[in-house]
Amino acid sequence: MAYPRYRTSTATEWQRQTIMRSVLGLIVLGGLAIASLALPHVMEAAPDRARSTRGDRLERGGYRLRERAPAATSNTINATPVSPMFVSITVDRTDDTAAPLASLCTVAPNDCSLRGAVSVANLLPATTIIVPAGTYTLNINGTGEGFSGNNSVGDLDITGNNTVISGAGAGTTVIQQTQPNDRVIEVNPNLDASFNTTISNVTISGGRETTGVGGGGIISGAINNSLT
Repeated sequence: MAYPRYRTSTATEWQRQTIMRSVLGLIVLGGLAIASLALPHVMEAAPDRARSTRGDRLERGGYRLRERAPAATSNTINATPVSPMFVSITVDRTDDTAAPLASLCTVAPNDCSLRGAVSVANLLPATTIIVPAGTYTLNINGTGEGFSGNNSVGDLDITGNNTVISGAGAGTTVIQQTQPNDRVIEVNPNLDASFNTTISNVTISGGRETTGVGGGGIISGAINNSLT
């Protein structure tokens, strides 16, 4: 009887182990199946999180770039020299006014008095002022102006370096002061060194200097200046 019991026990154990292996196999296969089904979602979610993270970084990075954009624009502008807006301007009215509309000096007519042209040249060094034939009278009283460099009254105050005033000829282009206590032109009132000014083909008349300094027609300050 021992033999049958041994065989029966062995068969039963073998069946139990076989069933356990089958169950374990099913569990493993089921786990693999579940994993295979879940993996695409996990993989999809992971890039989404990565994209979200990258998106946050990109968004923050973009913000920093936007903050630095003005500096980059500024560097670009500095790297490429920009020509002055006015290289040469032409006086197109003979009256004396410092009104804003007479200091535009564009291609439009009647928007550039001689005083207005000097104001433009003071802002844009190396400007050439073309003065057509005619008499340009200076009649805005500059009492108390002294050497302040105020171009809106009194004489014409040239503060822009390398300014050129070019008339049509000394016999036809006249710049005339009409006030009893003003020069005609004051060059470099700020006393800048190495300051250059060229005035040609014009007649300067009527200037008066009442302080004893001199230079009734034209006065120029500082050292190493060139007045042609």
